[in-house]
Amino acid sequence: MFIDTLWFQKLRQLFNKKNVFNVSKLYIRAIYSKEFRELEKLKAIKLPPYELELVELKLETQEESLAHIAFVDAVLWCCRPRSLTLRSCYPYTALGEHSDVVKFTYKKLLEQEDQGRTNIKIVSPSFSSLLMYLPYETKAISFIKEEVLQEETDSRRYAGLEIV
Repeated sequence: MFIDTLWFQKLRQLFNKKNVFNVSKLYIRAIYSKEFRELEKLKAIKLPPYELELVELKLETQEESLAHIAFVDAVLWCCRPRSLTLRSCYPYTALGEHSDVVKFTYKKLLEQEDQGRTNIKIVSPSFSSLLMYLPYETKAISFIKEEVLQEETDSRRYAGLEIV
């Protein structure tokens, strides 16, 4: 299916219908539309993101692009997941920690939370040494939000550590 701004507006309308269903997981596999870069129109609609337990996004283009970042941005405009996984079945897609889409996703997830009260753990099971020998293994990276206890927050502040 092609994803564009209209698709995200319809997704928000679906989320806003009360008592229709209880969604806890969302899986999106999409090919991006060329018109998708009109994200600013979506952001003009001031609605809180819909709380979800898990969101999994499958990136369907081979090279990392601005479309990936715009796609993640639009999803996070709609959803506030406890866990987000990015997947790509292309072997050369950059999903490492220095990837622009990974950095952007991490930053956006932090912006959704109370500063100092949430850690975001990055898990990348597809980059283990065992999996590098499997030729068509899907690359994946997951972001998991974890609540920080007040005691932990105080001790980290005292020690001068920054939670990243």
